[in-house]
Amino acid sequence: MHYMLKVYNKEAKEERTVTIINWNGWDLEEIPNIDNSLSFMKQVWNVENKITGTNKHVTHTTVIHGVSGTRRTSAYCIINILCRQLTSRGSCAIVTTAVLIRKYRYNVLKYKVLFATVLIAVLNYAADIKLIKRNELNLGEAIKIITNAMTSKEKDKFEIKNLKLADFNVYYEYIHSGGNFNIEGDKIVSLLNVQVELNVPDINLVRFDPREGKWIFLIDIPNVAYYTAVTTFENTITCAGGWNANALCQTYDTRIGKWDQIACLAAPISGGKSIENQNSIIVAGGYNNDSTDVIQAYNKRKNVWDILDIKLPISNYCSSRIVL
Repeated sequence: MHYMLKVYNKEAKEERTVTIINWNGWDLEEIPNIDNSLSFMKQVWNVENKITGTNKHVTHTTVIHGVSGTRRTSAYCIINILCRQLTSRGSCAIVTTAVLIRKYRYNVLKYKVLFATVLIAVLNYAADIKLIKRNELNLGEAIKIITNAMTSKEKDKFEIKNLKLADFNVYYEYIHSGGNFNIEGDKIVSLLNVQVELNVPDINLVRFDPREGKWIFLIDIPNVAYYTAVTTFENTITCAGGWNANALCQTYDTRIGKWDQIACLAAPISGGKSIENQNSIIVAGGYNNDSTDVIQAYNKRKNVWDILDIKLPISNYCSSRIVL
C-alpha cells in the first residue's frame, strides 16, 4: 500500500509531503516471498529517487518502522543495506553489517529464519543485477540448502566448557536470553538460560575463574526459566520471574552452592529488569500477556513484594538497564 500524506506547520513556508509505503506480507515464522520483498525494497528506492531527483542537495529521511516488532524491520534494514552494497561495489559484508545494526538494536537476526531470509534475498538480488547467473546450478543449490536448514530437526550442539572468555562474551550477546553478565572481582558469574534457544536444559549457571582459566558448572536452577530479572548482591544471585516461572523468585548462594526461594512477585512477569541494594530489590516493567509499566519492590526484612505507586513512563519489557 502506498499513501501520500500532506503535513502543514504554521512556522514552515511550504507543506511537507510524507510518503508511506506499507507491506504486510511477512510472516515472522516463515521466509517471506523474496520476489515480493525485493519488489517492496525497490519501490521504496524509487520513491526516494523521485524525491531527490537530480538535486544532490535535497535532504530527505526514510523512516523504517515495524508494526509488530523490530525483528523483521531490522532484517529488512540489513537486506536494504546489503543490496545497496552490491549495487555500488559488487560485493557485500553480511556479518559486519548485521553486527553494526545489533549495536543499535538487540534481537537483530536472533532467529535463523531471519538470517536465512537475508541470505536468500541477497542471492536473488545479486542475480537480478547480473552479478551472478540465475540459471547457475550453484545458486539453486545454495538457496535449497538454506531453505532446507529451516526445516531441519537437528538441534544445535553447544559445549560451553570449550568456550574461551572472549567467545563467551560474543555468544552471550548473540542469544540475548535475559540473564546478566556481571564482573565482581576476579570472578565472572553469568546466568545462562538457553534451554529454548539450544534445547540444552542442563546448562543453567556457570562460573568462570580467570586465575584457573576454567568454567565451573554450578547446581541447576530448580525451576527452569528464561527472560528472568537477574541481580547479584554480595554472595547471592536473585532471579525474579521469567517465562515458565513468572511468579517465582529464586536465589542462589554462591558460598554454599544452594538454591532457595523468597516470596513470589506481587505481579508475575517475565522480561523485567531489576536492581538490588542491601535492603530491597526493585523490578521494573516486564511482560504478562502484554508489556507492563508496573514497578514492584521486595522488602528483604519483611520478605514481601509490593507494587509501588510510581510507574514507568511507558510499558515495556526486555529493556536496557543502567545503574549509576
